[in-house]
Amino acid sequence: MAGVKKLMTLTHEEFIRRFSLLILPKRFVKIRHYGFLSSTCKRQTLNILQGNLKIIVLEKNREKALST
Repeated sequence: MAGVKKLMTLTHEEFIRRFSLLILPKRFVKIRHYGFLSSTCKRQTLNILQGNLKIIVLEKNREKALST
């Protein structure tokens, strides 16, 4: 049964233990990308979306040449 909520009572220690599992070590960064920005399909999907939306994307080398 999906979507069923249950009430749970925790001790202070157990709550702090579970909460501390969410804290990342120093210099670690939590990255979340879902949907069309997920790392597995980003390039392919972005190219398709840009084509459908008729967005013109400049190449990096051309951007540098135009800015100087």
